[in-house]
Amino acid sequence: MIPVDPVLMLAFIPAALALNLTPGADMMFCLGQGMQAGARPAILASAGISIGVLVHTGIAGLGLGALIAAHPGVFEVIR
Repeated sequence: MIPVDPVLMLAFIPAALALNLTPGADMMFCLGQGMQAGARPAILASAGISIGVLVHTGIAGLGLGALIAAHPGVFEVIR
């Protein structure tokens, strides 16, 4: 395993936090639903977005698994 350069990690962590804490389109949608219709629609919108992310991630993982199963050499490239 190759250790990560500490200077690179010090640059990566704030950038990653900024990207994760910045509200995106899905957060604005949930906020808009909450302001327009109340807490229940906002919670349902958030749940729908979360389920969509889970499905999308699962399908992407299955596709990557199928690619590696079909072409084992690809694993070395990805790794």
